[in-house]
Amino acid sequence: MDTYQPLVESGHWLTLISNFWPRPLDTVQFPVVETVYQTEPEVRVLVREHHSKGTRKGEIVLVHGLEGSSESGYMRSFAHYACLAGWTVHRTNIRTCGPTEDWCKTLYHAGLTSDLKFIVRELARQGRGPIYIIGYSLGGNQVLKATAELCDESPGVIAGACSVSTPIDLALCSTRIEHPSNFIYMNRFLRSMKARLRRRSAMFPGAFMLHDLDKVRTIWQIDNQVTARHFGFETAENYYRTQSAGVHIDRIRVPVLMVAAADDPIVPIECYNNPVVKANPNLTFVPTRRGGHCSFLSRSRPRFWIDHFLLDWLEQSRNKF
Repeated sequence: MDTYQPLVESGHWLTLISNFWPRPLDTVQFPVVETVYQTEPEVRVLVREHHSKGTRKGEIVLVHGLEGSSESGYMRSFAHYACLAGWTVHRTNIRTCGPTEDWCKTLYHAGLTSDLKFIVRELARQGRGPIYIIGYSLGGNQVLKATAELCDESPGVIAGACSVSTPIDLALCSTRIEHPSNFIYMNRFLRSMKARLRRRSAMFPGAFMLHDLDKVRTIWQIDNQVTARHFGFETAENYYRTQSAGVHIDRIRVPVLMVAAADDPIVPIECYNNPVVKANPNLTFVPTRRGGHCSFLSRSRPRFWIDHFLLDWLEQSRNKF
């Protein structure tokens, strides 16, 4: 596996630059097949699927981060290179994300795994595999938690999983993003989350508790006043404590790769001091000195280092499958 050489020596700049860097996705060579999954009686999610040419190596299900979608840059570039390498890729929209805001009356949260598990089980029912799941940031928390649950509930359904820049300790990450140096990310997430909540409240009057939303200034406040209460966690503290992937990864019994950067401005590397990360032999943790948040832009080609790093690991894992 290659050693990462960052485009610039700054986690903040890597994070910001990667958000605007053009990402390849050849939808002529790999046309989009849109699949709608009815995961619950009143919940539908949209997955954008791409098939490789020729013999297929397996299925990869991607899950994006907070306020992202199947069109997030890291989802697009990985799908492109994975298809070139012979994989079928499923770019998942977490419920209500992308063009699906009016497809259900609930919200999403970092530990909501039911939709992802439904998709994985449906692919397995169709005889498709081996199946790997990959998550970025908040999506990585969902992926790691879902992997642990699937190991308990449906052994053998997935072959492995990967997570990138994942907040496996939600409370620690909620505190980190409040640091003054992170005001750009905090403001961006808050604007997006508040706007989404207002739109969805207009679609479904009375479904969400949005009193004092104008006074909310942090992610923790949104999670405490809206997310936690909507899902019955009551408080942000209880939401973070029960839904952080770090609480669940001791149950993982399939190969898992976790990649995180020491200069990630949003996810502190200290998240991974969890003793289970070293104790569970199924977990491979790869920390990098640089990389930012979901970036890992390289100074030379291939530019999107993380895409190729994950694909190399998947190839090795598949050969052992």
